[in-house]
Amino acid sequence: MELAHADVLLNLVASDLRLGQYE
Repeated sequence: MELAHADVLLNLVASDLRLGQYE
């Protein structure tokens, strides 16, 4: 469960970085 939770957080951060690049 912990690994899955961390994976979700990493995906959110990765999405944030991708959106930031488009700004």
